[in-house]
Amino acid sequence: MVMADIRKLMGGGGWIWTNTCMLAVDVEVDAQAAAKWLPFGLCLSRPAKATLFVAEYPWTSFGIAYREAAVLLHVKWMGMRALHCPWMLVDDDVALILGRELLGYPKKMGNMTLSVKEDRVEASVERAGIRLIEMKGDLGEKDRNPPPLMAHRTVNAWGVIGLSLPKLLMFTPREEVLEARKVSISLQVRGSERDPLDALKVGRVFEARLYRTHMGSRKLIPLPVGILSPLYLLRNWALRFR
Repeated sequence: MVMADIRKLMGGGGWIWTNTCMLAVDVEVDAQAAAKWLPFGLCLSRPAKATLFVAEYPWTSFGIAYREAAVLLHVKWMGMRALHCPWMLVDDDVALILGRELLGYPKKMGNMTLSVKEDRVEASVERAGIRLIEMKGDLGEKDRNPPPLMAHRTVNAWGVIGLSLPKLLMFTPREEVLEARKVSISLQVRGSERDPLDALKVGRVFEARLYRTHMGSRKLIPLPVGILSPLYLLRNWALRFR
């Protein structure tokens, strides 16, 4: 793939994802359990917090529409606030390949739904016949000054088990929030052997919002910022590869 192809995939300086709809919930998680999901060099924020989201991407610069769900852990890297994604599902193989190869998101295939009807929003995430996440809520007032959802420094793990040397990648997405509404949410998180989300012991909900955004990337190519131990990949085999 030549640089022109990569530039096109990454939006060519414009938006990569347009008119995205994302239901995002900030929750408290068990610090000891979540720490096991982090590569060396990252530590959890206090209190230990994660963002769970389900998203629908109706238009992308690489020509597909798809859905996605993820866990984003709030961390510190070299003393700076950041996000780290230890688990993500998509429902399209092109999105899976691009996300893993370019940005270090540990994508696996799954099934997601996201429905917004009048003042009600519902979302679900399933994989291998198991309902992993359920979100249901009532839409509240518009948030006139919403916090950014994805426009944070992000440090992800890139690599596979094998001869290649795994790395930490750092990048900061660009985001324009078109609209955000607060949500009174009901959340259920379950786990399986292949997707042990229940290990996080999700606790209280801090806040929830329904976002509509445009998103892109500040950097054409994410920057390698560290070497990743292969033991990390082995320890988190179920989250990333099963």
